[in-house]
Amino acid sequence: QAVGGVLSSGNRVMPNIDYGRLCQAIHASRQGLQRYRQERREAVREYVGAHYSEDGAQDRVPVNLISLYIQIVSRSLIAKNPRVNLSTFDRKHRPAVASLETWANKEIEAVKLGNIMQRVVLDALFGIGVCKVALATPADAAMAQWGLVAGRPYLAPIDPDDLAFDGHARDLAEVGFIGHRYWRPLEVVRDDTNYSSARKKLAVSEDSPYNLEGDERISAIGRPRYADQQQFEDFVDLWEVYLPRHRLVVTFAGDSLSGASPDNKQEPLRVQEWIGPKNGPYHILGYQTVPGNPMPKGPIQDLIALHEATNRCYRKIIRQSDRLKELAAIQAGAMEDGKRVMEASDGDIIRVDNPDSLKQFVMGGANQRVQAMAGHLKDIFTYMAGNLDMMGGLSPQSKTLGQDQMLAQNASRGLADMQDRTVSFVSDIVKALSWYWWHDPFLVIKATYAPVGGESFSVMRTVKPTD
Repeated sequence: QAVGGVLSSGNRVMPNIDYGRLCQAIHASRQGLQRYRQERREAVREYVGAHYSEDGAQDRVPVNLISLYIQIVSRSLIAKNPRVNLSTFDRKHRPAVASLETWANKEIEAVKLGNIMQRVVLDALFGIGVCKVALATPADAAMAQWGLVAGRPYLAPIDPDDLAFDGHARDLAEVGFIGHRYWRPLEVVRDDTNYSSARKKLAVSEDSPYNLEGDERISAIGRPRYADQQQFEDFVDLWEVYLPRHRLVVTFAGDSLSGASPDNKQEPLRVQEWIGPKNGPYHILGYQTVPGNPMPKGPIQDLIALHEATNRCYRKIIRQSDRLKELAAIQAGAMEDGKRVMEASDGDIIRVDNPDSLKQFVMGGANQRVQAMAGHLKDIFTYMAGNLDMMGGLSPQSKTLGQDQMLAQNASRGLADMQDRTVSFVSDIVKALSWYWWHDPFLVIKATYAPVGGESFSVMRTVKPTD
């Protein structure tokens, strides 16, 4: 409710926040993150290659080492849906806890947590992975494909191309704000009374391939570019920003960032107290920490230069191979011999009056030094990637099985830190979902129980909020 220009919720009086200054800070953050977005977009272009779309890699990528790295490493980090294991020391609560475990693992499959985590892990390999866990609004439910109901917890990967956070922080744990841009049906937003009356004045947002800051959006890589791209429905750009110190979630119209300044007063569409676990809606996955900087570093940032250099060499080798020519030189007066040689098929026996008058020349072909350099760069790439051949089982690395097993153990240690970070991140996501399930005052959990070996005898267990 708005009381004298100050928003209040329950018994709490909301702080008086300068939203114009907040929008200006978001716009400045977007400008500061522009270089990260551009580098990520170019790396993704190399990952998809030249045959994915007309906006993929500009040159051919005959040896796609980035794609190979992602295929091998990502399946070692998150290969399927995670599962929870719940326990209790109180024997009388064991049936209820077992029911909660069974229900939670089915719910994890229903929300496709594994697929979402794979997308977040992929983003983290390129730089930073972000996942949002919160209660769904009607606009969120309208975009979901798996039967999401407004008011229920949901999770979604946040594309780094849509991210903004406080660039003055030294660590993402101390940011003054963090938020993202999202795309929702205009009709649903206008009908949602959770937003202010300004929602009625929202206009259709153009699905531009460019960000407000001028750089190209990463979604433009796979988008066909035609003269007329009519959307099926009208959509609107919105910004949702979380303020950790105030524990508020603020929603702006997408155009609020254009011309943002402290003097240009911006009114949010919605200001709401955060409902959820204490760490907020945004969960961050980063595999390499940069001292004194909030933005993590992705492993692919160390490999992209080697990938590009290797492919430059291989493109050169292919061009040289295309120029390879085999010519037959014939002395004057031996044209009959040459004609018989040209017309003969493989394996034929022909008469040649003067064999010495015929000579074969080979011109062009792949340069051996370039071939050696290409192989060297590929070997350095696999070394920098943590012995990629061994991790992927692509080729034996030693003469004996025992030595290969030792090498495989050492290669897996290179993944250990990334795996630990992934497990910790997924655990945070599941804990956040569990927070909503646990605090839901209306959720009734039902799970089927069958004893081991007696699957034909089963009972339905019910766990109510009072339990």
